[in-house]
Amino acid sequence: MEFARIFDFVHTLPRFRGEVGLISPSRLRGTNGNPTYMPTAFSSLLPNPFSINYDNHRQGTINLNTISKFPVWAGLMQGHLTNPELVSPDATAGAFAYDNFRQARRGYAVPRNPPNPTNVTAGAGPYNYDPAHLNPAFPTEFGGAFRPGVHADKAIQTRANAAGQNGSQNQLRRTSVGGGLLRDTANLTASTPSQNPLFVRGANQAPITTGGNNPALDRLRNPFMRHQTVMRMPNLASDNSQVFLLRMTVGFFEVDAATQ
Repeated sequence: MEFARIFDFVHTLPRFRGEVGLISPSRLRGTNGNPTYMPTAFSSLLPNPFSINYDNHRQGTINLNTISKFPVWAGLMQGHLTNPELVSPDATAGAFAYDNFRQARRGYAVPRNPPNPTNVTAGAGPYNYDPAHLNPAFPTEFGGAFRPGVHADKAIQTRANAAGQNGSQNQLRRTSVGGGLLRDTANLTASTPSQNPLFVRGANQAPITTGGNNPALDRLRNPFMRHQTVMRMPNLASDNSQVFLLRMTVGFFEVDAATQ
């Protein structure tokens, strides 16, 4: 049924007034004699809930696909990390560790089989990739990039019978769920997810709050607490970048009292 695709159409709008406007239905039903007439071929694409006009001045959100530093991840997830996850990116720190997020974005696990190739490039670094996480079966380190569900199954084919893989040429293609925030941490290509979303802690994952004296903090008893981390993400992060340019002119003037 591809229910996950509903999130391609229902999302968090910008927080500030004036950043989006609704297109009047009268404009969509214009006539040839109406100065605001809109061609049928175009108006047919803009009925509710698509009748939103963005002014392209959106406030920037963090692009999940370009997070390259652990401090950025720690800042984004502030208040939702355990102490080990907050101080170390290592995957063993916990479910929300930065390395676990990076692995989900890469789309393949480490260690690799065969191991990393040697002499991956000539010359000195830094490089625009991480040589410690290359895999000869994948042509990219962003095979699991965050993207809308309707685009998740669009990817080039890879070589069949690649080392360490199952031989599928479609290993870069994802289900609708596998492309977004609800992706399965166990298997990004699974047709039936195992109900282990990346931003939802499992019942056996720390911190364990079941049976405590404060039931409001028991995420297994309270659905709001269980899904709070993933529910906040659309308001803070996205799968694209908004780039801004700020120009500033600074003038320095010196006045000489003797010659002014």
